[in-house]
Amino acid sequence: MFQSQVIYETRRAKNLTQVELAAGICTQNTISKLENHNIAPTVNILTKICSRLELTLNDVFTEFSQDPQDDLELTLNDLEESYYNGELAEVKTKLRALNKVKAAKTNPRTFLLKAYLLLDQGELDNASFQVDLLLNQIQAQEDEDLALMLAYALKGYIYSQKQLLDPAEYYFNEIIKKVNAAQHETYSDLDIKRLLFLCKKCSGHYCKIDNKNKGLKIAQRGLQISQSHRSSLFVEDFYLTLAHFQPETKGQFLKTAQVFAEYNQDQMVVEKINAQLQ
Repeated sequence: MFQSQVIYETRRAKNLTQVELAAGICTQNTISKLENHNIAPTVNILTKICSRLELTLNDVFTEFSQDPQDDLELTLNDLEESYYNGELAEVKTKLRALNKVKAAKTNPRTFLLKAYLLLDQGELDNASFQVDLLLNQIQAQEDEDLALMLAYALKGYIYSQKQLLDPAEYYFNEIIKKVNAAQHETYSDLDIKRLLFLCKKCSGHYCKIDNKNKGLKIAQRGLQISQSHRSSLFVEDFYLTLAHFQPETKGQFLKTAQVFAEYNQDQMVVEKINAQLQ
């Protein structure tokens, strides 16, 4: 069990503000959610926070090393965040290693990560199989709304790629309802990344089918969430959507997208933008 009070008490004992503790590691909002709502960040961030406070992970978890399932969940959190950050090689390597762990083979997020990677490789049918395995695991769990929406995003994307627009529209409409209703102020960093990923997938779909109304709304929702949490993740994609649907200010939006793509080291998007600016 995560013990956020240990971090809070140690930070106060060292006379550090939340901003000082977060500097170079995460946002102050992450520290606030950690301390006030007992929401643990991903393992990479938590390790750096603990190091700055001269703590170990054992100090902030009850029986941290004695529950293999907790260790697995932390590893999967880390891998999922790495995927959203574009660190695909690391995800592939670590996911292969997890194939040797029995509990990982039936974990819903193992299916999710495999589906992500297969879609990136254009293997739609194999990815669809992984999504079906994911749905079988999570549909009966009431607390898995966001995981269900991630599965819907993949289903919608697969149908969209196959030009089956009616079923694709069903899934993307369900996602938009969830995203618009999301009370994201107390979401963990990982859940914010998931929410932004959903916005990205929806905005990309509506660009593809040229639905200006829905495309603009979901891109603007993505930007609003990004700004609320001081995140740059996928911001270039949202500005590309604005550029697509608003030709009168296209150049301005493309240049803004270019800045964020370069900052996020998203070379594929940088090249796409450069081609449009020429």
